[in-house]
Amino acid sequence: MPSPTVAHCASPYLEMTNVWIYDQIRSLSCYRPVVLTQAVRNRDHYPSTDVVFNHEALPAFRRMAYRGLRKWKGTYMGYQQVLIQEGVDLMHAHFGQEGFRCLEARRRARIPMVTSFYGLDVSVLPKQRIWFNRFQRLFAEGQLFLAEGPRMAESIEALGCPHEKIETQRLGVDLGRIT
Repeated sequence: MPSPTVAHCASPYLEMTNVWIYDQIRSLSCYRPVVLTQAVRNRDHYPSTDVVFNHEALPAFRRMAYRGLRKWKGTYMGYQQVLIQEGVDLMHAHFGQEGFRCLEARRRARIPMVTSFYGLDVSVLPKQRIWFNRFQRLFAEGQLFLAEGPRMAESIEALGCPHEKIETQRLGVDLGRIT
């Protein structure tokens, strides 16, 4: 029996400051991770993950059409076909805004989605009415929301996420990489 597949949604994939996302993905041993992104950055630093959807690699016309639809609807286009083709069992959206942008694809692929909140998505984005409203939809439609600690969990709940949908999952730090 093949390993369950988890689609990690992070855009861009990956800034140098987001090494913890890479560590989460590469540390999976019981799951097949794939990455869906709008842009690839620093690929030489993050080599061992399978990027199955890269918006930048699309033909120019399709890229422009998807970008226009994303600006109009706020959600990503093109992901649902990849989720189905890759046999994805679960989506993991890294950052709240990614969670919202992936809602439509998650719904169409009929798979559950976990969204991890990390900081900016709790402290800055919700101050904008459009993101506050989008997060209300995300909290209603998403299955699980991860916070790196109890204070972050409280902040997510204060934004309107039901308490029972929030779990604390500490970010692991590879101490061997710190000199």
